[in-house]
This record gives sequence, structure tokens and C-alpha cells, in this order.
Amino acid sequence: MRQDVAEDCPGTGQQGHMDESAPGDEWYVICPVCRMKWAGGSTLIEPHKDWRTS
Repeated sequence: MRQDVAEDCPGTGQQGHMDESAPGDEWYVICPVCRMKWAGGSTLIEPHKDWRTS
């Protein structure tokens, strides 16, 4: 069991928002809860820290 569960974002497992505003062919997925951003990949949000608490 992870010790940092209290810091996990509740957006985990939700569908993220795609952001295609980057130049070129790059695009990002944004967490709908804490707004963390990933380059490419799936739109399903992976477990991550809740950046609203930082």
C-alpha cells in the first residue's frame, strides 16, 4: 500500500481533457481536477499527486 495515498488526486481514472495548442504535432492531456499535464498518451488519467495541495 502506498503511503502517499492522501496526496493522490481524485481525478485518477477520469477522462482527461486534450490540449492541442502546443506547436507542431504535440498534444497534452490535462487532469480535470488538479490541471496536471502529460505529453500525449491516453486520455485516461493515471494515478498522480493532487497539485492543488502543493
